[in-house]
Amino acid sequence: MTVGMATGVSADNGATVQHINLASQDQCFNSGPYSYCFSATGEETITQTPTGNWSGQANGTETSTFSYNGTAIYSSTANFHVHILYKDNFTVLQEAGEHETGSSTYGGTTCTYSFDLHITNNNQIQYQNYTFSCS
Repeated sequence: MTVGMATGVSADNGATVQHINLASQDQCFNSGPYSYCFSATGEETITQTPTGNWSGQANGTETSTFSYNGTAIYSSTANFHVHILYKDNFTVLQEAGEHETGSSTYGGTTCTYSFDLHITNNNQIQYQNYTFSCS
């Protein structure tokens, strides 16, 4: 995966902002007749304020395929959004969340899932939901 990072940019309030490219081109790993390929797209933004607050968020998509003799036998796609906020120089986790949806196909069966998690006030789970179904 190629990760590109822009240099820190100061905002008007003195905060430092960084943008990180999470994209990668297809990467494949082969072993005999088997092949596993993976790619990702996305971006992460990180902000550090002079008062000690730190926030980050990432959005992206991951895809993967597992093949045998060139024929895909498993494939998956996931879309994600992650955010986090620390206060007081990383001593207090104010808020964090992960939201993800995806699907996978194996042997003609497609399964979908969604996952939501939200944490506040130094690791108190506010809610978490997970769904999974196949057809």
